[in-house]
Amino acid sequence: MSSIGEAPTPSESLVEQDMETQTMAHDTEDTNAEVASGKRWVVRRIPALILLIIALAFAREALVLPIGGLREPGPGFWILTVSILLAVLAVALGIKPVADIELLNTTSGELIRVAAGFAGVVGFLLLFYLTGYFLSTLVLTVYMARLIRREPWLRTLIIAVLSGAVVHGFFVVLLGLPSPG
Repeated sequence: MSSIGEAPTPSESLVEQDMETQTMAHDTEDTNAEVASGKRWVVRRIPALILLIIALAFAREALVLPIGGLREPGPGFWILTVSILLAVLAVALGIKPVADIELLNTTSGELIRVAAGFAGVVGFLLLFYLTGYFLSTLVLTVYMARLIRREPWLRTLIIAVLSGAVVHGFFVVLLGLPSPG
């Protein structure tokens, strides 16, 4: 080792350079981690922001309609109530977001399942106008349970028939509302 005032030997110079390089690489890793952490913070809050925008759009439309009160709610009352609940949910989601959601993971087929689910709902709406509520609900439930969730046939048919019957019984029989469709 060289003494004070003497020029460092080539091996000492290389050790010092290596230490400086390691320190710079460590600082760069820390900076990259901070940037990635900041991006994750923003990305995790995007769903909350979208939900808040939807809630505000609902609230704006609800305020155009008469609100009424608890005893006599107007057409905008329930829309405003739902928009307030959505806004509260959006704020809660913004404060504590869902951790590490894999967006559009096409390798696992999630995108295809989402598209199939959307197609099922569109098919339900088209079938609803042709056949009415009960049959369209039965077909949608069988489609979702069997083709998307891959449930066994017996369970699928039981769920499909019971879900349509329970909803029909609740709204038509119990509440006395006319059957949709």
